[in-house]
This record gives sequence, C-alpha cells and structure tokens, in this order.
Amino acid sequence: MSLNWKEINLILEELDLQGAQIQRAVQSAFDVVGLQVHKAGKTKQLLIALTPGACRMHETFKTFPKSDKPLRFAQFLNSRIVNGWVEEAVQSGENRIIRLKVRRGENRYLLYIRLWSNAANFIVTDDNGTVLDAMRRLPKKGEITGGSYIPAENQDNAAGEKKSLREYSIRELPDFPGKDAILRAYESKRKETGVTVHYVDAGRDTGPIIAQETVAIDEGDSLETLEEKIHKVEHVLYVRTLAQLCQK
Repeated sequence: MSLNWKEINLILEELDLQGAQIQRAVQSAFDVVGLQVHKAGKTKQLLIALTPGACRMHETFKTFPKSDKPLRFAQFLNSRIVNGWVEEAVQSGENRIIRLKVRRGENRYLLYIRLWSNAANFIVTDDNGTVLDAMRRLPKKGEITGGSYIPAENQDNAAGEKKSLREYSIRELPDFPGKDAILRAYESKRKETGVTVHYVDAGRDTGPIIAQETVAIDEGDSLETLEEKIHKVEHVLYVRTLAQLCQK
C-alpha cells in the first residue's frame, strides 16, 4: 500500500535527514533504490520503492540485495550524489513528492521522489530544474536528461502569469480550494468531487479554468480509495489537457 502525505511527513520527521551524508546507492530492481546515509555516528538504510500500489520511502534494517549487474540509475547516483550532504529533506506541499537538497563540493542537486502509485519517479535536477537523470525516463513528461522538472508547489505564482499550468488541482473548483482538498471533500459527505486544470495567477486556485472532470464519492469509499480515484483521473486529465493546448 502506498504512503499518504501525512505518513510521508511522519517518516521524514523520524528519519531526520538534514545534515546526513549519503554514503552509498544501490539499485536492486528497476523500481527499487536503497540509500545508505550517515549522521551523528549512526548509519541508516533508506528503501525507496516506486512499485505501483506500494510506493514508499522508509528505513529498512535488511541488507540491500544486489542486482546481477549494475543498473543505470544507481551508477548515476554514485557518480553525482554519493558523498554529498543533505541540506534539506521535505515534502513538497502535500502532494507526496519528497524533495532532498544535496550538496557535494560546489555542486547542488535537487532529488525529487514522487510517490504516486501510477506515476511514481525519482528525478534528479540541478538548481534550475534541468533534469540530470530519472529512474524512469519519461520523454513525454520531460522527465529525461535535459528535460525540465519543477513540481507545481515550487512554481512562481507571480501575478499576471497565465501561461503556466498548475500541475494538478485535486478538487472541482470553486469548491475546496487550497490545501487538504481531498480530505475536505471526503468529510463533506457530498456524492461527488473532481479535478480541475487551470492557469496559475497570483491567487490560490483562482486562475482561469481550462478543464474539469467529476469524480464520484461512493458510499464505500475510504479517504485512501478516494485519493486513488482522484489521482487516476488527475493524471489522465492533465496529460490530455496539455496535448490539447499544444495543438492550438
């Protein structure tokens, strides 16, 4: 089962990664990476899994299994990130994307671990958001070396900027703008909520709406099942909307 945003915050708090040194990277499978980190005399093993339906990051006490041959992404991490120091370890908003700021010598890197069940990825960029490598190379999303990746939570919502899309809005606006949208929709006891794609302006979820799609809140839904339903719709709607805009 994949982690929700609250669980991710708790794990990051327990791991206390700020100030830790990354000592080793191991990739046991195409969707599993292990990082060995050291801080204050203690060594921890971090498991990062992008497995559909079981996306997670947490400490593990098991020995990392080795693959039959070195895998590409682990080789990249060992060449660029290993021996670097973690300056920041946070979740980007409440969107299940973990951001690690790592410094190695004069170089700084941003590590994004996106724990979305059907669209998980581990992406490394420079300070400008240029992708240096990704665990899953997705050219159509720009998640490939030389592409660009800046999660919506980090984008500059400057007044008058209407050419940038918010990566997702998990609500059918104007209902439930801002944070905790899914939770508020679930607790509202309504029979439906939705997803909105809109332009970014200076306000919070106030930009012009481009596309919307309704998601039913069924009687047997839990908060987690509702999240999964909404994210499935979100991923399809966002990609479809971008494709339509590119054709104009």
